[in-house]
Amino acid sequence: MLRELRASEVRNGILGSFGFDVNGDITTTSIPILRITGATPPGAGLPPEFQGATVDRVVQAPTDLCSEPRPWRMSIKSKMLAAAATLTIVGAVIALDTLPASAATPACGSQCGSIFSRELGTYAQPSVVEGVLQGVANVGQPVILKQASGSDPSEDIIPHRGLVSAFYAAGMVSADVNKHYGNLLGVQQEYAPYGVGTGLCVGLASIAYQNEGLTLQPCSIPGRTVWIIDTPDSPATAATGYFPIVNASTTKFERPFAMDLPQDEVASDQQTLQIHVRHLKFLTHEKTLPDSQLWGFHPGVLN
Repeated sequence: MLRELRASEVRNGILGSFGFDVNGDITTTSIPILRITGATPPGAGLPPEFQGATVDRVVQAPTDLCSEPRPWRMSIKSKMLAAAATLTIVGAVIALDTLPASAATPACGSQCGSIFSRELGTYAQPSVVEGVLQGVANVGQPVILKQASGSDPSEDIIPHRGLVSAFYAAGMVSADVNKHYGNLLGVQQEYAPYGVGTGLCVGLASIAYQNEGLTLQPCSIPGRTVWIIDTPDSPATAATGYFPIVNASTTKFERPFAMDLPQDEVASDQQTLQIHVRHLKFLTHEKTLPDSQLWGFHPGVLN
């Protein structure tokens, strides 16, 4: 499998045309970003499946889409597997890019990413995104949802991605977590105002418990600073770019602790809305989750 992946090339795919270099990273490629308008101008040259959209801009796909989780280095094998998992999720998100809102500063640029709640926003209008209260880089500082702003460095967060199995190999998640989630994408979210890393990641102060608030913690702490993109627990919404995000300190895998919003609350200039964790709340036997436990992600600066 790895030999085939290393030798493979994608032509005219959702991320454009690209291959994999000797280090297991994707080669840089140009990606057209489409804006859904309902009408495609004559002569635009878009294939039938993209009719109803226009080309908004063309960007370069950063090779750090598949960058290794820090502070360790992944093997080429792990990076190749992480590349496949990352492209599956990030590709769907980029395809939905119609975003008029702003988040993350230009100084942080393509290395940053913005998480937003499906309950409070959409890909067309995220409304509020993950950020650090008052922008203070201290251990224990609350992680909240804030109005999206392209000039607010407290919303600059760099995701360090890799397969959960790679985090396990680095001693950052337990054997049980690896057994349940090893083939899924894991991430550490490092707070990096203006693109400068702080060594502090979005995490939990203790092993996950009901309603525990998200705070900044040293990125070196295992489990509590690692988050898992749990697409199998919401396959229908994952296909459209929304997914639950499970904390790797969880021990109850039938209903793991995942990022959640307080009930019936909204973020505003007058109210601080801290993100917390709760057990996944399945609404039916078909793995249907409430919007308060579903999240979207957009890489880079949103214009």
